[in-house]
Parts: sequence; C-alpha cells; structure tokens
Amino acid sequence: MNTPRPASRRTLRAIALLLIGGGAACSSGTNVETSVWNGSLQPVGAHLLTGTVGAVAQGGRTSATIQIRKGTPGGGYVWRIETGTCEGSGEIQGGAALFPILTAGPSGSATANAGLPAILKSGSAYTAKVALRDDPGDEIVACA
Repeated sequence: MNTPRPASRRTLRAIALLLIGGGAACSSGTNVETSVWNGSLQPVGAHLLTGTVGAVAQGGRTSATIQIRKGTPGGGYVWRIETGTCEGSGEIQGGAALFPILTAGPSGSATANAGLPAILKSGSAYTAKVALRDDPGDEIVACA
C-alpha cells in the first residue's frame, strides 16, 4: 500500500524534472502543500512486466507518470491509479480516459504521463495497475 507523504524540495524538484522532461524550475513566494506518491510496479502472476510510477499533487491537480519495462514489444497496455491496494478494486482517479495507452517499444519499455483534475490526498491508499490493452477481462499484469 502506497500513501502520499510530504516531500522535501529536492525530491519535488527531481520528480518535477522527471514529469516535464527536464524543463526550467520556478518557485513562488507561497508555501503550497504538495504531496508525492510513487511506487515500483511488480509483476502479477506469470507476467514479467515491471516499472515505476509517480505522482505529484499540488494546487488542486495531480501530474502522474509511469514507465514500464519487460513488456511485449509492440504490445499495448492500459494503466490507472485508483484508491485501495493491488489486491482489491478501487475508484479510478479522474477516470480511465485520462490515462493514455502505453505501447511497448522494441526494448519492451514505454512511458506515459497523465494529468488528473484532483489531488491524491495525504494519508489515503492508492495503487497503480497495468493491464493488457486487448484483454476483455482487464487482467492486471503489474501493480504498485
């Protein structure tokens, strides 16, 4: 179970650079509450997919990013962040349409970003789940 926690400025800067791809940093004179959530994707069942997921919640919005490894080259994957744990089903944060499809490249890796219109609340439990895109049963292949 992963819960958001207050973050240091160094941690926030590193995650912000990861999310925006290395752009310039800016700061304001206000002290806005920020929470950071991250996790390591672990394979589920016989699947081999792994990766990382992270989110920064600030100013009423959450920016999330995911990176998968060991996917099937050319394979499509859907992902989501939801309340709860890997073992149960929870409420998808912001709705499934906000999470772009991941298509694994030749090395089996893919990255995607999602902007959520709400914040992940400190002290709440969240999980990230990855499923095969064309699986009507929505079989989870990795979870954090």
